[in-house]
Amino acid sequence: MSSRESTHSSSSNCETVRLPRGSACLNCKRRRVRCDAQRPICGPCSRFRGHELDDCEFYEGHPPTIQVLEKKEEDLIIKLEYLRRQGGSCEMPRGGTSCGSPLVGEEFKTLPAGKIQGLLTHFCAFASEIGFFLDPERFIHSALQNCNLGHHSRPCPSLLYAVCLWGSRAFPYHVQKSFEETVLPYALHFANEDLSGTHPRRCLHVMQAEVLLSMFFLNNGQMVEGSYHANAAASLAISTKSNIIRSPSRAQRSPGDLVDEGEWIDGFWIIVALSNYWVLVNENQTFTFYDAPQMAIDTPWPLSNYRQEKLASAGHKTLERFLAGSQDDGYSLLALHAKVSVLLKRAIENGQKPGPGAAHQFSITNNALEQLMLTLPRLDQQMSPQQRQRLATIHMLTQVALIKLHRPNARSSNTARQRCIQAARTIADIAAQYPTANPLQLVDPITGLVCYIAHDIVTTEIRHAHEQGYVEDKRLASASNQILYYMDSTGANSPLIVKLVHSMKGAR
Repeated sequence: MSSRESTHSSSSNCETVRLPRGSACLNCKRRRVRCDAQRPICGPCSRFRGHELDDCEFYEGHPPTIQVLEKKEEDLIIKLEYLRRQGGSCEMPRGGTSCGSPLVGEEFKTLPAGKIQGLLTHFCAFASEIGFFLDPERFIHSALQNCNLGHHSRPCPSLLYAVCLWGSRAFPYHVQKSFEETVLPYALHFANEDLSGTHPRRCLHVMQAEVLLSMFFLNNGQMVEGSYHANAAASLAISTKSNIIRSPSRAQRSPGDLVDEGEWIDGFWIIVALSNYWVLVNENQTFTFYDAPQMAIDTPWPLSNYRQEKLASAGHKTLERFLAGSQDDGYSLLALHAKVSVLLKRAIENGQKPGPGAAHQFSITNNALEQLMLTLPRLDQQMSPQQRQRLATIHMLTQVALIKLHRPNARSSNTARQRCIQAARTIADIAAQYPTANPLQLVDPITGLVCYIAHDIVTTEIRHAHEQGYVEDKRLASASNQILYYMDSTGANSPLIVKLVHSMKGAR
């Protein structure tokens, strides 16, 4: 029997000892688990060891990081005041840019339009970073209708709650956590209930809500929950036949107008990208919903602007033709995002399937990545800050796909090793040169994992140089610092990034 078991046994006949306030370790505090404060590793952490990014840690008194957290909260308040003055990227009605106060009491059950207006403004400032695919103008207009929650003139409740959940990232930390604890259960409840309702756009709205919930849990580092909601979104995409929009084999429905149809198209490709995100999170699960046998994907590539551009009259084998190297018209940011996510998944799969055909698949994926990089717009081109931030994410994903493709051969091939190093340094350069575009410094949470992988490449090479007695390449140390600085600056609203940074600093 271990000392911990002995302790538990000896106290089994006594009343549970209540620990002094603040004695629990950091992990138990975050998970809201009762901690036994055993050193060096408490009971709950010993059972979950290997499943968390953070180690079991105890702080005595006030840790040095308290000052850092206080500074981050001050910065957040400053950013909030800036957002109040400037408004978000979605255009709000005149007189509607004030933040308002967090909801109180019964308002959580009704989401009055006047009370959630500020939350919508905050959300719109970073909506494109977290998988929002609905038309912003129409969404804001319907969300602010002076009707009851659940009225068909307003978005489905699950979607409104999910949006408010993200919008609360603008609040100071203690307000944000309290708000989140109240709103999240509503979002989860209505994500199930809305589908059995009568709202005419319930499938599309719940699909959007599931995407936002999946990204929310990814951002929080709650991987099981995030994967669950990504699968829920994928199931809706399949059941609504979003994969065969404008397919020659399907009798075309009347979508209403091109903007409405564009929301369905964008939603499908967002879910493709989201599914591939979860492959990067858990590389042991590379099967995605679009890998199913006889899964046809005829939905055309998304456009940048459905009000001004023209969709192809019919789509056919959209993804299959792209992977075969055929020319297509998928050049919008979302199309490029979906393409690189698919190639990232292929790169991960290639490293896991050695065999006679592996070299051929490696060549196909490598050529596709090289070709895609030639089509990506340059980051220094004229574009809006929001577009540049999305494009920076796409460039980062392309580089991490190259790392995943070449790293399995890095030990035996100097060419593969150098390719990984160059890709990692490129990610560091992007992080340093193109900061976030929104005042809350909120980024697509997948960039945290991308930077974590790039940092691992850099630090591994630094250690290798030290072990071999080589002169260290100063550019590697610079890349490491660039990545850490980027993640420190974007971690205020991302528990995932905070965990990753903690792990990275511990490995240095």
